Amino acid sequence: MLLIVVLALGTMEVGRLFYHQHIMTKGVRDAARYLSRVPMDCVDDSGFAFTTEPFQTNARNLVLTGSLDGTAPVLSRDYDDPNTPDPDIDLDVTCIDNTAGEYYGPDYIPVVRVTARVQFTEILLDTIRALAGNTSPDPLTFSISHQEVSVGE
Repeated sequence: MLLIVVLALGTMEVGRLFYHQHIMTKGVRDAARYLSRVPMDCVDDSGFAFTTEPFQTNARNLVLTGSLDGTAPVLSRDYDDPNTPDPDIDLDVTCIDNTAGEYYGPDYIPVVRVTARVQFTEILLDTIRALAGNTSPDPLTFSISHQEVSVGE
């Protein structure tokens, strides 16, 4: 009987893990697609830095809440858990050299990459580790990344 309970709880934990990964993937993909529509220009292939703060904040809000203004509740309680660090969200733009004209478009084509790293709060595994005497396990951390070519406004 105990084995059935452990298997059922383990199945629920794995289901939560997949659900959490899906929420993160969706948020990161939405943020990358949003940033791909933001007006930006690359001068050369040395890189690009966002100078317009509202776009950065909006993209982070999309990852965390699914809304641009951030007024919606967080998509996962792991984003808002006081026992885990805040999600680490990186926004990066790489400028691809197109001066040879291989692709249709400008001389330098911006490619947006959004990466999020979030710790997953395990329920069953933390309980088993605590019962076994291991009180400081390494947390499970998701790292999800998505990139889109900038299409401008």
